[in-house]
Amino acid sequence: MKIVVFDFDGTITYKSPNLWKAIWTSCGFDVGAGSIYEKYYKDYKAGKYDYKEWCDKTCTLFRERNFSHDKLLQLAKNFNIIDGLEETVKYLKGRGVKLHILSGSIIEGIKAALGESEKYFDNICANTMIFDKDGIVEEILSTKFDYVGKAEYIKMLCDKFDVLPEDIVFVGNDDNDDFVFQSGCHTICLNPNKADYQDKEKWHFLIEKSSNFKDLLPIFERL
Repeated sequence: MKIVVFDFDGTITYKSPNLWKAIWTSCGFDVGAGSIYEKYYKDYKAGKYDYKEWCDKTCTLFRERNFSHDKLLQLAKNFNIIDGLEETVKYLKGRGVKLHILSGSIIEGIKAALGESEKYFDNICANTMIFDKDGIVEEILSTKFDYVGKAEYIKMLCDKFDVLPEDIVFVGNDDNDDFVFQSGCHTICLNPNKADYQDKEKWHFLIEKSSNFKDLLPIFERL
């Protein structure tokens, strides 16, 4: 095991809302059944538009509601980081393992939520929010590495660091993580949300309920 790649929402965070959902809610939108939030998600999944268009349409609504940089930081700092994160990443660093976060969330929100723990990660790959001079969201630079793109990120790491897919472990929990197995890396499903965790081809290891990141250590020690 040379590289470990973590999802963020629901993997590093614990019993906290998805950051996107938190933003939608803070802008006054419903995120339940029949909501525009759900419609955008279903339309993307149905192939009605691509990921960039999804982000663009979302950004338009957020800008209309004056979503700000300050509000993003406020929301992110209220997130609950799972217990045992620092001990676990220190253990991995001690083994010389490179650590990455690969997420469909927002980079600046991830960094704010992590606080001092950000220093342990070699790279954070996610979407980026751009704000205008008044601090209001102006653009969302969409990541290329969500959903199917997560497998492509793993393949990119293999090329960049000259390692095999088996040298990489991915930890995630949601349906946008279901594609990572296509890269050939090891996969761990932690606290599954919408992930197809019963599919053993997609998910090689499962921790169905955990409140402490150190529960990953016995699996890491085997890899």
